Amino acid sequence: MSKQKIVDRMFSYDADIQLEAIEVIAHRLRKKLSHSVQIRTLRGLGYVLEASAT
Repeated sequence: MSKQKIVDRMFSYDADIQLEAIEVIAHRLRKKLSHSVQIRTLRGLGYVLEASAT
């Protein structure tokens, strides 16, 4: 899922959210979800949620 698509789905259209904020949110989610699933970055495309290999 691209950063722009994440912004569009998470925030209202009048919110002034920078795409870099999505990187911060992804980083925080990675810490919380580290055991069950992982968020992988697809460079130039966005993010993908995958089941953990553990």
